[in-house]
Amino acid sequence: MTTVRQYSQVPPALETFLKQHALYVATGRGVRLLAKNHDFSRLLLNNVIFTDAVLAGAVFREASAIETKFLRVDAFGADFSRANLTRADFTKADLRGSNFQRSLLLSAVLSGADLRAGVIMDHGKKTPQVVNMFKAELDEASLVGSRLDEAEMSEASLRRADLSNASMGKTNLRGAILANATLTGAKLVGAILDGANLKNAKLTRCDLREASLVDVDLTTCDLTGADLRGIRIKDPKAEERENTIRKVLAEHKQWLATSGRSGTQAQLRDADLSNFDFSSVDLSASVLFGCDLRHCSFAGARLKGADLSGCNATGANLRGADLSGCRLSGAILIQANLDAALLVPLDILNQRGEKTGRVMQADLRQADLSYASLVDAKLSAAILEDANLSNANLTDADLSGAKLKGADWSGATLRGVIGGP
Repeated sequence: MTTVRQYSQVPPALETFLKQHALYVATGRGVRLLAKNHDFSRLLLNNVIFTDAVLAGAVFREASAIETKFLRVDAFGADFSRANLTRADFTKADLRGSNFQRSLLLSAVLSGADLRAGVIMDHGKKTPQVVNMFKAELDEASLVGSRLDEAEMSEASLRRADLSNASMGKTNLRGAILANATLTGAKLVGAILDGANLKNAKLTRCDLREASLVDVDLTTCDLTGADLRGIRIKDPKAEERENTIRKVLAEHKQWLATSGRSGTQAQLRDADLSNFDFSSVDLSASVLFGCDLRHCSFAGARLKGADLSGCNATGANLRGADLSGCRLSGAILIQANLDAALLVPLDILNQRGEKTGRVMQADLRQADLSYASLVDAKLSAAILEDANLSNANLTDADLSGAKLKGADWSGATLRGVIGGP
């Protein structure tokens, strides 16, 4: 189901403040905008001038800010997730610890912006918070001289983007698209670029020391003057691991087909299965307890009655997967895609294949689903007690009969939800 985003007009009181701020920027008169922690969600903010404003902790979630000026703003820890920031200008902005997950930044300017991790206070403790640009669209954006150290940019689209002289130490660019991008003089020491698309990328004088470039094709890149000392381009154990997993899957397929008479049930407790493609595979009744499933693809897979308790599935793709009766208690599913996933009760059958009247519910107790996408997911009767669903997108999800006691819904999108909190 496609949801057409509807934007709200700027309230009159805020419009007055914005006009005063525009006057302040243009002439020095007027009043500077101090909007710390203000909620701008879903507002129509195209062409607005926020230059030099204080926007620390402000929320622009799903707002439209096309060609909006954010030059030199203090937007420390701000939330721009799913916002349309096409051609927006963030030149020299303080964006430390900000969230740009799935935002649209086509042709945006972030030259000289500070996008390093920020430190926030959580119950008296200092907690680092990296900039989140997971799956952000930054095609043709200018990030010249920006500071992106340790940023989360996996699967981001950066086609023809200019990252010249950017600082990107330990930045996660796993699976990112950097085709025809310019990274001249960029510092990518220790960065993760596994599986990234660098077709025709310009990496002249780029510092790639200790970077991970597993499964990256560098044949069309310009590497003139690049420092490639200590780079990792092939995991010596990857082929062995893949063969082992495929053998386990073959045995499990046989086990399912013969109702356990031959083959072996897949039991991979605490195994490292990260980045593996399980798309459309039948893993029903498998045991993946505590496994590392980060960035795996389970698109269209069958995981009916499987045990994924305690697994780390950060950034995993579970779109359209059948998770009926699946145990996911304590699992980490941060930024995972569960759109159209099925998490309904599973009928327990007897040896003759007949329903016994008993069911196994999908169990997500204490699971971390923060920033996960659950659009149109079927969660009827699922157990979500004490689960973290902060900033998750549950548009049109079905939660009828679900157990929701103690769940955290802060910042979650709940449009069209059936049986929600």
